Amino acid sequence: MAEVDSIFTIKQLYSNIEIARAFLTAKGINDPALLLEALKNSGGLRVAAYKKGAKSSSEISLEDVLTAAFVEANDQKKVGRLKKYRMHGEILLDELKKHDRTNNNNPFHKKIPILVNGLCVTDYRSGRKSGIDPYSNSHLFSTLFIEAVNGRFPFEFLDMFRLVYVQPVPYIQTPAVKEEFSEISTHYSSRQDSPNEFYLDNELIGLEEMLRGRIEAEVNPEIHAKNGIGFGALIKFGDIIPKRGNSVYDPALLSLKQIEQVLKASPDLVSEDATFNGVIDLKKYLELKRYEIHLNTQVMAIKFAQILDLMFPHIIETMKEYGIRGIPLYMEKTSDSARIIENTLAYSETPLKFHFVGGEQGILASTPELMPFMGICHPTAIGRLIGFIENVYMTWSKRFVKSARRVNIKPKEIINKVRYQSVDEYPFFLLENGTRDKHPNIHDLAKEILSEDEAGHVREFAYTHRIGFSRIEPRIVELMTRDTSIYCGFRTMDKSNRRWLQELDGKKIITSDMIPGFFEMPSIKNARVNDNSGENQQGGPQRIKSDFRGSEFSLPTSPRLDHAWFAKYYEHISDDEGSFGTSDTGASLDIGCSIEKIITSMQREKRKELLKEQLSREAQDVVEEFFRTHTQEMESIFAIRGTAIHKVSSTPLDGLVHYDTLRKAGIEPRASDCYTETPFLHTITAKDLCYLKSHTDLKHRITRPFTVSIHPDAYLFLEREDTQDTYSDGEKSNSEGKINIERRITKNYDLIILDTKTNRVTPYPEHKYLLQTFFYGWLIKHIVEEELGLCEQGISGQEGQYGKDGQNRDEQNSGEQSSNGQHRERVKVHNIYTVLNKNAFYRGFYNKGDTKREEPMPHATYREQKFSPITLFTPDDIMHEVILNMLGNIIEEKEGIQHGNICFADYKSQQEKHGRCEKCYMEHQLVCKLLKEKSEKEGKINRLNM
Repeated sequence: MAEVDSIFTIKQLYSNIEIARAFLTAKGINDPALLLEALKNSGGLRVAAYKKGAKSSSEISLEDVLTAAFVEANDQKKVGRLKKYRMHGEILLDELKKHDRTNNNNPFHKKIPILVNGLCVTDYRSGRKSGIDPYSNSHLFSTLFIEAVNGRFPFEFLDMFRLVYVQPVPYIQTPAVKEEFSEISTHYSSRQDSPNEFYLDNELIGLEEMLRGRIEAEVNPEIHAKNGIGFGALIKFGDIIPKRGNSVYDPALLSLKQIEQVLKASPDLVSEDATFNGVIDLKKYLELKRYEIHLNTQVMAIKFAQILDLMFPHIIETMKEYGIRGIPLYMEKTSDSARIIENTLAYSETPLKFHFVGGEQGILASTPELMPFMGICHPTAIGRLIGFIENVYMTWSKRFVKSARRVNIKPKEIINKVRYQSVDEYPFFLLENGTRDKHPNIHDLAKEILSEDEAGHVREFAYTHRIGFSRIEPRIVELMTRDTSIYCGFRTMDKSNRRWLQELDGKKIITSDMIPGFFEMPSIKNARVNDNSGENQQGGPQRIKSDFRGSEFSLPTSPRLDHAWFAKYYEHISDDEGSFGTSDTGASLDIGCSIEKIITSMQREKRKELLKEQLSREAQDVVEEFFRTHTQEMESIFAIRGTAIHKVSSTPLDGLVHYDTLRKAGIEPRASDCYTETPFLHTITAKDLCYLKSHTDLKHRITRPFTVSIHPDAYLFLEREDTQDTYSDGEKSNSEGKINIERRITKNYDLIILDTKTNRVTPYPEHKYLLQTFFYGWLIKHIVEEELGLCEQGISGQEGQYGKDGQNRDEQNSGEQSSNGQHRERVKVHNIYTVLNKNAFYRGFYNKGDTKREEPMPHATYREQKFSPITLFTPDDIMHEVILNMLGNIIEEKEGIQHGNICFADYKSQQEKHGRCEKCYMEHQLVCKLLKEKSEKEGKINRLNM
């Protein structure tokens, strides 16, 4: 289960200081000297080898570390995004100080706090622990706690408890009743078979942030007013409700062990002359981290000491009443959270006492495993917590008979639908289990379609970076059968999430050939004619020549669509005339470098000719650098390798045994050309833009139709329930005097776009790839709805029921004239889901003394490929509008540069100011350099790239 809804990672000392600012200020600590004095007075200076005024062997001092952290914490540019967390602390401090003798409104009055470990398991399989907020879907403990208490205890009893998480942002949860049940009588009935147990007739109990009301009323509006992102979900009833997450802290913030575990991956790194990432001395790095971790722990202790001191007077009588020997600690005894709470004793002003849930041995005593990795999510731990609550319940209810029911927490079973083997001639092409001795399989395909050079480049890449590659079919199976959280729209705009299997519920997975007329659409037929016109130098199909290719969105110079970009975007669309306006370098909307887009669209032979000319002018070191990543024929090794991997992953082959793998996802076997690499070629006109109802008037900026083309790596449809609409014409009647009635059936679908990336990076929906994959989905949706008969635009009075050729769209689709009671079908695409299929990576570490070469790894350690988080775009998502406007501006800029309307040299200078020239591929940089020189002589470049 992947965590995707957290929006900020706390991992720096200065961040922790800023978040704790309210508590530090309350203690009179507002500079590094005062904090250092507080640490000294409390005995908090326990870092090894520290002496006041003395430098360590690596010339690092605690004073220096603390001073640097405060400098960063006082820099508003760095801590601006921490404001909401600082405000959370200010409100919490204010609430804890509340006390009225006649009406005690302190949130801990007559309550029982339970201090909970800050780290929680987020993955049943690996046991990986993360500092995510407890309202996240992936926070397993809060999910399991809700499951354990529902039906076991009444709400009014549970309302006595407060779960206090030992995190940089101290979330405090109170039990809550789901809102739709709030007006229903909360009646508790005793079971006949077990009179000592109670269950709720109508209530569903969850967990809610104690400060939720004030945060939503005070913090969120202030943050939103400045175009920031406020707090997300602050209430939880399970792990399937769409929500937006909050903070997450890096475990390494409080633990050196987390850093050391990463370093253990290579023995060479711990040598004396080792370097960390080639930048900092390892020994110095570890010492710096040791100081920072110690300071983080002390800052947390100062904060929690105040929290506990302020709640102490309000809880002491309640704890005595229920025989609780100290503030309950629900955490592993050896955890960082336990260490922080222990340190609070040094800063506390009240006689705090603590008591581990589960007794002296803690929550993990007597577990079946020697080293339980589930921590607070372990069934034994949950059982001890429920046992503690049940003991309190007996006193509360005056029923001194303990429940016979036991807590039975079973981890969700994660089944691998596909397992892989790495064998035979191509160990880096992974075979699904059961296909090794069946033919033709992926190895047969590789032998048939790969040249020796292609196989060699793939082999070298796989050995160097320790990765393997599979066919697309098992990837589809894994995608369609494994649950995860998914993003809802572009992350800059929306941090909410949903559950993937819920999105698939009630929908049938189909391939494009199951949609009648799909492969007969003009946009595909014309593309295939163009695509089969010849082959390129690498032996593959010739690229479709078009004004814009969808892959241009994924170029390194593509803009990052962040808050600043969208602020400028909204500024443009608020223009009364709907125009974006222009500057001296063309349209002012940031759409990346159009020069690079022009260069990528050049004919390959023309680009080689320009490269050869420019390389003849360059210094020898530049030439050598170029040929490190290119063949002597000036072909990119990256491109050759990527093309080869894509071919093996997707090329159809009669009888390929991998097609049978699709059955595991409920898909009947199909040749891969039904769901991969389909060429689309479509003409965009002003009418198309009106048809899609963009809020901006782009038709005035499009002087001529332009073509766009895409080759999606893989795509699937989800068939939804059909809908039927009935239309009648009350004014006209047929020859028999009856009113014409038309029944139109709409075939509803969702669309999934998969894009395979062969670089060795952690799967993540980077902005440029998300733009590319969404554009693929947007264009396919547009093509399908236009060419298979959707005619919603008649409502707006723009294009009406008729297409660009004047023919009735419904007649185009059905081939029949309207008659009384006729049924017609049309197609509509609703949601677009995008996902990146990237290779798993095993971090490559440099050999001692050689930073240019990496150590190969045995085949047995190859791991499965991974997916990035899935991103959902609904029909009303703003990206539908954004992509249109970006597309219009790109075409304008490309034409303006090619025809001399935009000065090439000036435009390049603007891109240099943006820092894009450094991101550009070296091949493109060299061509651009030559084009600039030629454009200064000849005025325009259109003759050079055609």
